[in-house]
Amino acid sequence: MATPIADTRPTFSRLTETRSTSSWRRAAPVVLVLVGFVALLAYLVSKISSYSQEVGVAQRDASASRQQYESSLKRSAELQRDLTIARSAGRTTVILQSKVKDGPWAAVTWGESEGGTSWMRVSAYGLKPQAGKEYHAWIVPKAGEPVPVGALEVDEDGNAFAMIGNLPAIDQGKSVLVSLDSSGAKAPEQVVIEAPLPALKPVMTAAAPPAEKTEPQKPESK
Repeated sequence: MATPIADTRPTFSRLTETRSTSSWRRAAPVVLVLVGFVALLAYLVSKISSYSQEVGVAQRDASASRQQYESSLKRSAELQRDLTIARSAGRTTVILQSKVKDGPWAAVTWGESEGGTSWMRVSAYGLKPQAGKEYHAWIVPKAGEPVPVGALEVDEDGNAFAMIGNLPAIDQGKSVLVSLDSSGAKAPEQVVIEAPLPALKPVMTAAAPPAEKTEPQKPESK
């Protein structure tokens, strides 16, 4: 008679049972959501960084454009002022004549500007260039040190021109001169030609001083 033999081999239920575990299925959506959130966050950070760079570039471009615009306005105002001076006959013209025969001479036109200042236009002739030296035009006021009108760049014919505004008021000029100086001189060194300026009175209204701020008076208490 056959004796039945019991199967004592261990069963691996986790491996052999047909019912699959649900832990990974439950975790998969969460993992997908986290991955999507991280990807979205990285995308947003990238876009914010890109927008920040674009904003920075736009601000720099706007600042450069504003500076260029302000510079253009300033240059336009300077050109308009120079054109006005060039077209004006001025208040007077004086001749600076050398005592030396066939020496240098100059014609200086002096005019008045709005705001209580003056301008000068210098045309010099017969100047002889010297190495290491420069010709300068100066206006000497009634009080104070000489004020530079400008450097005279001498051409091959010995002629030169200078023009400048914002000089002392028309009634403050004493004389005008042309000197031969070292480069960058702060005052005339060797006077070449000079002439006195006529006494003139301003005809343009000077700039009004800024109004003083006054505090409102408090009503008296009765």
